[in-house]
Amino acid sequence: KGVGFAHKTKSPVLKGTPMTRTIPALAALAALLIGANAPAASLSIITSTPQRAPGQVLTVTIQGAGFDAATSGGDFSVIFDGAALQFVSGTFLAPFDTISIPSTPGASSPIRVDVFRSQSGDVGTGGVLFDVATIDFNVLAGLGAGTTLQLGPDSVFNLGWFDPGVNTQYNVSYGSLGISAVPAPPALWLLGTAVAGLVVRRFR
Repeated sequence: KGVGFAHKTKSPVLKGTPMTRTIPALAALAALLIGANAPAASLSIITSTPQRAPGQVLTVTIQGAGFDAATSGGDFSVIFDGAALQFVSGTFLAPFDTISIPSTPGASSPIRVDVFRSQSGDVGTGGVLFDVATIDFNVLAGLGAGTTLQLGPDSVFNLGWFDPGVNTQYNVSYGSLGISAVPAPPALWLLGTAVAGLVVRRFR
């Protein structure tokens, strides 16, 4: 009987050991499930003039989509080639009423942008495509064959994008935009060919 009694007193300890290993595993699994179920959203960058020439101004618009529970604002960065584009300025678009962006033209890449609405609540962004901001760039000689503007998370504060209650952070995917140089008009190509032909013919 003494042996049996000793066996019973040890039994709870043996049963408890796997449980202490299981609790952390369950916690990790729950964290993964919560992350997988977090709302997905996207920020895209568009323009009506994807072909620009040096000396012209490029205006791009940032748009959001997939914010099912709406959003009262957030931050992001814009990465660009400083030899092809020069930052000029940016402004918020409705429904947002405040923007934080470099105030000095010529700010280097990446530039940090933060937009938000001073009043909370659904501001017309839930489940729809909405405008965030516009940004202007001067097109430089370095544009060459083209360049790409890339959106990304804010590299300084990385506050993310939140729902109006500020209790859910969205998983945001970031888009990009390709800009190409304006091709020379066919007439100029013909003129250049003709001039070259005359030069060659003269030296014969």
